[in-house]
Amino acid sequence: MVNYRNLLITGGWAHPFDSAAPVLADIVDSTFGGRMHSTVVWDLPDARDALAIEDFDLITVFACWFTMRDPRYSAEQRATWARSIDQGLRDLLLAHRDAGRPLFAVHTATICFDEWPQWGEWLGGQWDWEASYHPPIGDVAITTGAHHPIVAGVGDFTVVDECYSKLNISPSVLRLAEGQTKHHDAAECLLWCKDDGGRVVYDALGHDVTSLRSDAHQRLIRHAVAWLLDEVPVDVRASSETSLR
Repeated sequence: MVNYRNLLITGGWAHPFDSAAPVLADIVDSTFGGRMHSTVVWDLPDARDALAIEDFDLITVFACWFTMRDPRYSAEQRATWARSIDQGLRDLLLAHRDAGRPLFAVHTATICFDEWPQWGEWLGGQWDWEASYHPPIGDVAITTGAHHPIVAGVGDFTVVDECYSKLNISPSVLRLAEGQTKHHDAAECLLWCKDDGGRVVYDALGHDVTSLRSDAHQRLIRHAVAWLLDEVPVDVRASSETSLR
């Protein structure tokens, strides 16, 4: 029996969402042993239509839809990939937030909706077009230092991914994990959460299926989804040390 419904908003610029999004949906849906179902939508009008007819328990944003105003993008690229978030979708997303429902933001979600300041405020951080970057995809050494149910029992690990760097991160978030590559002198925050009404988790990993098929990364995702919904995932015993309540 399905107890929870997740809306996974995906698609967009320069990432293999067509192969990665179904894998992410499967991981999310496995969190509670079959009690979660993800509806996947591939563009912003479809997200607006889905939210207009149904209240979802969780919204997951794994997409790269933004205005592409930076001069690095060509007119042809903008014509195909640039998106602005319309007022209807903004209102529906804010209604989800204001109802206290959670948000799971993955990888490029910090790039999305760059013309909408409330998105970055809700998420707890955003891509800074003057400073943010990532080195070439490669080994990222992840350190899970915080004492929190999302990272409990996961431990440190290495994953092949992009290491998002110099994001504009709010001081209000709880930093849960850092990543470092051979290109970095210092670690970058790659996982955070916040709980100021509706719970939010941002996971900066997840460029493609290689990252998403990492066992440790999958555990982080399931733990994040469980914490967002105040539940216990199937791979964690509900003990006093690992309870997500």
